[in-house]
Amino acid sequence: MPECAHCGEEYPAPGPYKSHVLTCANENGAVPADEPIEESDAQSGPEGASGPRARASESNPGTEAEAGGTIDQQVERVVDDRLETLEDDLEQLSDDIDELENFATISLGERRLDQAEANLSEFSQSLTELSERALEQVNNLESRLEFQTVVLATALDALADADVDIDTEPIRAYQQEQIVTEQSPSQRLEDAIENLES
Repeated sequence: MPECAHCGEEYPAPGPYKSHVLTCANENGAVPADEPIEESDAQSGPEGASGPRARASESNPGTEAEAGGTIDQQVERVVDDRLETLEDDLEQLSDDIDELENFATISLGERRLDQAEANLSEFSQSLTELSERALEQVNNLESRLEFQTVVLATALDALADADVDIDTEPIRAYQQEQIVTEQSPSQRLEDAIENLES
C-alpha cells in the first residue's frame, strides 16, 4: 500500500491521493505548493466536464444535426399520414355528396312522375265526365228523334186512313237526314210512307 509523504500513513490503493491529503493531520491538511495533486477518477469519469462523453460530443458535432434531421423526418411522416387521412375523408365525403345528388335527382324525377300521373289521372277523369255528358246528350237527342219519328209516322198513318194524297219526297229527305238508332220507329216510318205511296 502506498504511504503518505506527509504523515507516513498508508492508504488503500488505488484510493485518491487528494482525499488522503485533505484528511492528513500533518500541517492541518495543507499541501505544499510544489506537491502535485492527483485528480480523482470522478473528475475524469464519464460524467465529468472533460469525460469521454463530453469528448465524444465534441468529436461528433454532427450528432445534434442528425437528431434534428430525424425529428424533421418524423414530423414529415406524421404530416403525410394526416394528409393522407384527410384526402381519404375528402374522397369519402365527395362520394357521399354524389350519392346524395343522385338520390335527390331520382327523388325529383319520381316526384315529377307522380305529378304527371296525377295530371293524367285528372285529365282522364275530365274526359270521362265529358264523355258521360256527351253520351247523355246523345241519348236525349235520340229520344227526341225517336219521338219525332213516332209522331210523324202517326200523322202519316192518319193521312193514309183519310185517303189524303201528299208528296212523300220531303219526308224521304227528312228520313235520310235524321239519325234513327231504333229500328222499330224507323221501320214504322218506312211503312207509313209506303202506305201513302200505295
